[in-house]
Amino acid sequence: MSNDPEQNFALAWKNRRVFAVRENWPEGALEACEAIEREFPKVHPVWHKGGWPGVWSEPGFYGTVRGLPGAGRTMYAPTPEALRAKIVELPGQGKDTG
Repeated sequence: MSNDPEQNFALAWKNRRVFAVRENWPEGALEACEAIEREFPKVHPVWHKGGWPGVWSEPGFYGTVRGLPGAGRTMYAPTPEALRAKIVELPGQGKDTG
């Protein structure tokens, strides 16, 4: 990662596309994640098959909030719509208005 946030952002988008192919994401999951990130630039969403202990245990959508420290910065939802609803509920982390 570099010190340039724009470069890191572009790299994250490319990496997510690679992971989507490699991990055989369900149809529409990549597009849903990209739409969520365009709508909420402070959140980096991904789909994950689950199976990891802790936060990543369930299959579904995960969003990591940029700039929010600690384990609480990653949220889970089974659908993209449910992830959007959780993002909006976070104080100061909803839609980026400027």
